[in-house]
Amino acid sequence: MVHFHPNYDASTRINIHMFYRPPAGILGRFFAELLGADAGQILDQDLKRLKYLFENGEFADEQRKIRTEEDDLIRTATT
Repeated sequence: MVHFHPNYDASTRINIHMFYRPPAGILGRFFAELLGADAGQILDQDLKRLKYLFENGEFADEQRKIRTEEDDLIRTATT
């Protein structure tokens, strides 16, 4: 479950509630952590990357590029 909460300074706080049941239970979690596949760390890395994309406009640029390519394809198909 994800909740977005606007802050007074125009930033946004994101609260994430996640439930994860690792394969093989507690033993599977232990081995995953030994191998560096901790779900919490992976989620933290993904959120930092998402924050970077939003703050630097790369996400918006990518969406604009996809829409432009789709528009070009539609124009080509209809002419």
